[in-house]
Amino acid sequence: LKPNDALEPDNFDPKNIVEQLRYCGVLEAVRVSRAGYPTRYPHEIFITRYYMLCPDRSSDTDNLSPYHREISANLTEDQKQLKRLVSRVATEVWKIEHEMFKRTAQSSAPPEPKDNRHALAQPKSLDEFMRLDFSSRCAVAGLQLGKTKVFLRREAFECIESIRNEKFGRNVTKISKTWRRYAAEQNLRQSRQAAITIQCLIRMGLALAKTSQ
Repeated sequence: LKPNDALEPDNFDPKNIVEQLRYCGVLEAVRVSRAGYPTRYPHEIFITRYYMLCPDRSSDTDNLSPYHREISANLTEDQKQLKRLVSRVATEVWKIEHEMFKRTAQSSAPPEPKDNRHALAQPKSLDEFMRLDFSSRCAVAGLQLGKTKVFLRREAFECIESIRNEKFGRNVTKISKTWRRYAAEQNLRQSRQAAITIQCLIRMGLALAKTSQ
């Protein structure tokens, strides 16, 4: 990209650069990428990054559909845990977006259509959402589980990141609260022990003075 027509250093022409990006097809490629699944995580990285969204991945079945057999016996234990994690993430994302949709529907302005959603109709209730199979629930929530990667749409990625940050914030607050309580208890014990020691010394001094008299 040429920063300007004169090729002068430290002189950037924003309009010229945007036109070059548009004519080269970069902006269109970005738009297509954003409309698809621009964020992609390998399975191991996805589990490492979002493990806190489903701490009990070995036995969590609350977010699996009771209407479909979704955990096959042919899957390895790691694949089963990944599928449980993705299922829980999809359910949490749908719940948040469903609440946002209801609040938007109650307002005076009609909700704007989203061009990056799956062609499936949006479920009206959690039971209707759980009646969908695993792939359809993921598609409605804006993510897909591939053979080696997890694919996320832009809105789904932002929603998952907000859930992750919220959980991290709560955990940080809990750790900070526990540490401050421990430090306060330690300070109280030391102060109490120091007060008892001072009292003992004063009583011993008064007793010695009284005895010497």
